[in-house]
Amino acid sequence: MDYVKCIFESTIHIQCETKDLLAALFSFNGFAKVSESVFSVSYSNESELALQLSKLNDLGFLFVNAGPDMHPGGEFLFLRQKGLVHGKIKTISWAGPNSPIFGNA
Repeated sequence: MDYVKCIFESTIHIQCETKDLLAALFSFNGFAKVSESVFSVSYSNESELALQLSKLNDLGFLFVNAGPDMHPGGEFLFLRQKGLVHGKIKTISWAGPNSPIFGNA
């Protein structure tokens, strides 16, 4: 499955298992491998974060929409309210192990 996993202060972590999407990630500025199927993309300010999230959305990545802190889905919606990103996103959360819940926001 391919989704925006979490957003840190200057990096976005992405779970990516599809080769075509992985090849597309290589074109992002600040691309790095974190582990077997987790990759990161860096950003330096809110505008750059909005640009990176928009590109990930355009590629079809899902956005995690649950968690104790600000999650990628919530961050996208926040940036959308500010007019920095546009469009809808596909979201993912989990009811339990191997029980994804898909949505749109």
